[in-house]
Amino acid sequence: MGTLQLAADRLQVNIHACSGTEPVRVDAELVNVLSKPYGWARIQGDAIPLDEKLLVALPEGSQEVVRSLQPRGTIRVDYRMWRERPEEPMHKRLLVELNRCALRYDKFPYPVRDIRGTIEMSDDRWQFRDFEGYNDTGRVYCEGHLESRSEGRELQLAIQAVNIPLEGELRDALTPNMRSLWEDLRPRGIVDLSAEVRYLSEKRLLSVSTRIRPQAETTAIDPVRFPYRMEKLRGEIVYRDGHVSFDRLEAEHGGVQIASAGDCEILPDGRWLLRLSGLSVDRLRLDRDLIQALPGGLRKSLVGLNPTGLFNLRGSLDLEGGVRADDRVQSAWDLRVGFHQASIECGVKLDNLHGGLSLVGRYDGTRMTSQGELDVDSLTYKDFQFTQVT
Repeated sequence: MGTLQLAADRLQVNIHACSGTEPVRVDAELVNVLSKPYGWARIQGDAIPLDEKLLVALPEGSQEVVRSLQPRGTIRVDYRMWRERPEEPMHKRLLVELNRCALRYDKFPYPVRDIRGTIEMSDDRWQFRDFEGYNDTGRVYCEGHLESRSEGRELQLAIQAVNIPLEGELRDALTPNMRSLWEDLRPRGIVDLSAEVRYLSEKRLLSVSTRIRPQAETTAIDPVRFPYRMEKLRGEIVYRDGHVSFDRLEAEHGGVQIASAGDCEILPDGRWLLRLSGLSVDRLRLDRDLIQALPGGLRKSLVGLNPTGLFNLRGSLDLEGGVRADDRVQSAWDLRVGFHQASIECGVKLDNLHGGLSLVGRYDGTRMTSQGELDVDSLTYKDFQFTQVT
């Protein structure tokens, strides 16, 4: 409904219409209508549904990227196009405000709901500003842009998220290889994270970089292959295109203090390789939890020695695992074991051991080999003291 008025080769349009059941207003003013028209047009709507009709109206280069976000809900739209002279190209400006919408980006399908924010398109350059949404207890903030480059259309997003629970929806959004690692580590708790996403639509190239900061009082891992629960994780984990690294990650198990730097590589066949460098474990004792976590052969050897006391570890440890549940974890180590007022039973009982043991070895999933060098400052045997035992 409305009016179209043509006078002196000038057309003025004032129309009210509907898109589905939602009202839309169309205003326009064109000059030189019968020869070389120019002027402006404006379309406005307060609750336009994010449906197929809207998606097919987008420019072809932008359509695929917007579809990949899987948007749902309604938006407030203000679309304006104009040409000030007949020979000028048409300019376009679109302003969109989200009415608590939902998105689920198909390259990282983690659902975000109740989203508010602004999308602005200016001559085919898109900007995403002040996005804020929720997933369960988590809050997600996002900004970014979509524009044409020499290598094609490029989407860039900067994401901040707080209070994100480590649960099924986040696990299912990961790549299959990362999901396999998740299942091996069994993380629990809440994290904060920041991420940068870059996607080239023509080449279908996706690059994701993420920094994850565990909330120490809530987070823990309970590895399947080494079921020794590590709690109160602290530090920062960096993920970039299948590679994970951390400068210093700390955890606790009861009174045991664990810290390490390292990195984890997700291999093309789905296997993963975890390298722990600068590993330190303080106040370790051979208690029930540790005994149950150890591989069978190593467990039998250590239980036979019946060590008591506190031990410290320093060095490096490499672990390699597969994608199947029955794949055995392979390992290699270069460790220095320190002990203080310890005791062992190796045919005879030795007490008050002070010193260290260097160990270098590997386990291929079937067979373990290791060599060591013992350097004991002092020990006692039946009240006799021995020193410099090597």
